[in-house]
Amino acid sequence: MYDSILGSGSVAVSQALTALTICASSMLWALAYHRLGAGHILRLAAVPIALWVLAGSADILVTAKGTFEDATREGNPLARNVLIWVGPLFGPAIASAAWISLWACVALLLDHGLRPFERSRQMAILTLYYSLFLGHLFAFSGWMSWGGRLHELGFHTMSQMPVAGIMIFNVFYIGWVVIACALSSLHLGLIAILAGGTDRDTER
Repeated sequence: MYDSILGSGSVAVSQALTALTICASSMLWALAYHRLGAGHILRLAAVPIALWVLAGSADILVTAKGTFEDATREGNPLARNVLIWVGPLFGPAIASAAWISLWACVALLLDHGLRPFERSRQMAILTLYYSLFLGHLFAFSGWMSWGGRLHELGFHTMSQMPVAGIMIFNVFYIGWVVIACALSSLHLGLIAILAGGTDRDTER
């Protein structure tokens, strides 16, 4: 348990490399989305993507600190294996790039596969990113001295019924997805309300 995210010495170097990698990966994928004609994903899901980046960054930065001496403390199999294979200095940065790329590709696949079903497509993409945000939020809270109750809620109350095999690595759990679906519905509802207000202003 930690009171602060940031470390010192070699840990701080690893965290700095990781933060730079997250920024670079995010910008590269944003550019790729626009080049691929998928910029509408960023416009639709700007809020949950921003929340995912913030919570995910905090999670991997404190993970870099907590696993520097022992990579097996990481619960995510992808990140844990990268940390073991690559080492603690560059491992968190490479794991971050791989993680961002994985879900950016999943979002593209959802966008392409569900294109004939507009509302389902929007709901699936929003639920994906809100679920990622929740997962990182609960994981991050497990490293922090103040986060015990939040971590307990996320991993022991809401995740008692894992969705078998969904989205690999058992990252998503039913409780998280239910909340993510609720947030996505609220998100779409607000978009509809704002669009309706804009239409009325245009008519005037």
